[in-house]
Amino acid sequence: MSAGPEIPLARLREVTELLLAHVARGGDSVTLDHDLFWELLPEQRYDLGHEPDEHTVGQLSESWAQLAAMADDPDRVVGYGLVWLADVLRALGRQALG
Repeated sequence: MSAGPEIPLARLREVTELLLAHVARGGDSVTLDHDLFWELLPEQRYDLGHEPDEHTVGQLSESWAQLAAMADDPDRVVGYGLVWLADVLRALGRQALG
């Protein structure tokens, strides 16, 4: 199995800002259509040789609460925040399709 792509962080920041500006044309905030979602277990998410047979439930409001807490207190920032951010951005991206 090969490694994934190398992502320059400056470029990732740039495209993130572009996408958020695109969504912001609709207003200063967004209400997501759903709160609960299916989440694959981390060890199964990238194992394409086996179909996932287990999953858990995630909650967008919980992911957002964790992110907001980190914004309020930067000493609480943890790397897992990127997973919470991905939860919210995935939901926002799917909703923006419709």
